[in-house]
Amino acid sequence: MRILLRTLRAENNGERISLGISLENGEQSESRTLVISAEQYCELNLKRGELTEEIFDRIEEASRFYAAIRCGENLLSYGPATAQALTAKIMRHGHGKAESVAAAAYLRERGLINESEDLRRELEKCLRKHWGAGRIRSHLWTKGFDKATLEELPLLLEEVDFTEHCASLIRKHFGGAPADKAERNRMTASLYRYGYTLSEIKQAFALMCEEE
Repeated sequence: MRILLRTLRAENNGERISLGISLENGEQSESRTLVISAEQYCELNLKRGELTEEIFDRIEEASRFYAAIRCGENLLSYGPATAQALTAKIMRHGHGKAESVAAAAYLRERGLINESEDLRRELEKCLRKHWGAGRIRSHLWTKGFDKATLEELPLLLEEVDFTEHCASLIRKHFGGAPADKAERNRMTASLYRYGYTLSEIKQAFALMCEEE
């Protein structure tokens, strides 16, 4: 089989290169168009003419990788994501696992993914919902933050007065702390599901009693 690189066309102000490739096997032929980045084009040192199967395989791999990168960039334009979450999203758009993992890592290296900033931003959202530390930790774990980033969380949580946050939640959703023991027990169970400890809940009840 002969593999011929017939056309080279720069696109998007030279950011990417469109390659017109012909695969010929006797009387049968197939035309392929593969797109790679200008950086990949320089690395492969391509020029028109016959290609070896090894070079063609490298072009195909580069094209898949570049397509995954472009998909990741498009997804990030809708909102931040961790590398793990972005990998999963890229795969859902039809890209292979290897390309998706590599693309997410590449975008992180380029600074388009900043998990430390994203962690702080996501923590602020949780605090605005008046969540306790337990629920916050579970939520951030499901977001796919890596281990190194999650190690920053305990220090960030130390700065939060969760007793006051619990009291704010009681004021917002319940109006106040009930005197009835059964009602208070039901409220305690609800606050526990919000991620507060029993100690924080008791202290919040005490704080509200002092206010009253």
